Order: sequence, then structure tokens, then C-alpha cells
Amino acid sequence: MPHLTIDLKISADELLEYYRGTARTVHAIATNGQTVDFPASALQRHITKDGIHGRFRLRFDEHHKLLSLEKDDPAPGFNTRA
Repeated sequence: MPHLTIDLKISADELLEYYRGTARTVHAIATNGQTVDFPASALQRHITKDGIHGRFRLRFDEHHKLLSLEKDDPAPGFNTRA
């Protein structure tokens, strides 16, 4: 199953744009340098009072449809407490 690994650092204030509907898509750069866009709704289960911080794995099907966004181990040297 294809996947990409991304590091996210989104503050609680930035997440308000997604709740308000002004931003529906997240644009990220994977650890391999590839850019990816995915629905902001995929972030919902990972939101904390401080926002979203950490390393995540995006899994896709063979048609590039997002199947899941799962929290992964923190990136080396990646401070998850912004």
C-alpha cells in the first residue's frame, strides 16, 4: 500500500481556518520531498488543544485516494512541543 510520511506543525489558531471552512485542503511536503494535498477532515482525530504536531503517515490506495492518516514516531530532532 503506497504511503508518504509528513511532519506537521499546525497551531490551534491555524486549525481555525479548517473549522471555518476557509481551508479545506492541507498542503504538505513529505520527508522524501514530494508534495501532497489531502482533505483537512483527515486531521480531525489528531487535534489537541495545542494543534497538531508530529510525524504522520498518509496511506493511499492504488488510485491515490487517501485511506488513512496515522500518527507515526516523532521525526528525529523534530520538537513536537512548539
